[in-house]
Amino acid sequence: LVIDGISGGNISTAQAYISDVTTPATRAKGMGMLGAAFGIGFALGPAIGGILAHFHPALPAVAAALFSGTAAVMTWYRLPEPKRHHENTETAAWLHPSRFKPIFQNPQLVQLLGIWFFTMMAFVMLETCFAIFLNDTYGFGELAVGLFFMFAGVVIIVVQGRMIGKWTKRFGEWKLVIVGPFLVATAMGLYVLIGAPKVPIPVHFAIALLLLAGLFNATGRSLQGPTLSSLVSQNSDRRMQGTVFGFYHMLGSLARVIGPLIAATLYTFHHTAPFLLASVMTLIIAGWTIALRRSHHLRSAFDA
Repeated sequence: LVIDGISGGNISTAQAYISDVTTPATRAKGMGMLGAAFGIGFALGPAIGGILAHFHPALPAVAAALFSGTAAVMTWYRLPEPKRHHENTETAAWLHPSRFKPIFQNPQLVQLLGIWFFTMMAFVMLETCFAIFLNDTYGFGELAVGLFFMFAGVVIIVVQGRMIGKWTKRFGEWKLVIVGPFLVATAMGLYVLIGAPKVPIPVHFAIALLLLAGLFNATGRSLQGPTLSSLVSQNSDRRMQGTVFGFYHMLGSLARVIGPLIAATLYTFHHTAPFLLASVMTLIIAGWTIALRRSHHLRSAFDA
């Protein structure tokens, strides 16, 4: 666990790299391609893990180690260092608290980071107990759960790999970063409906609702994730990209500590309670984002 935590900074490094090699106009698309790569892994990983676990419980871990080793070798040999205009800005005194002072002096950036923190907390509340929920509600085993996550991963691939760039050009980041949480909140509401014991739903209809909820959830998160990352990048100093995204993912890791504790506690009271709270949180996040967008446009109009 310690080694996994230490190596968890690779995502923030990848996002900072994309920020270095893209322009503001293409950044959302670049973040979307990163999300699509994650979606491919999210689609294939659970399915492969579910199949391997049928033969031996240790095989998924062995496969994960082989894939991680392959990624490390490919990064070392195939990924060029991006051109930097300010060589020593990110490396000097990186542990000193003053490194984070510019972040807290930027109110819009602070709010975007706050939105990310609570978004991730709501997500991990689903992630923590969703496989248990499927097993308790419909008796899904490893393979069935893996196939469901594969379905969600395919949606992520399509939205982030093919659609996010087109939709960003047509609608802009702000609209997509608002629509995403509304879709996620709808998905959470459907999970609550499916798992409510007092609501008799035919099994086939419930499975259809489950897939619809998975579609909404994967699409909503695929819309919000890259556009939120793009807005964070656009509202931070280019020389501070590594620091900002390091802090960004530190908040995500903190949410991954707090979210599961809340979800596990709520699950003991009722197996749909984590989804209900996540739905409410996501709706609040959507309202918060709308208010932030309005203040951003007012500030831009005033500056103009």
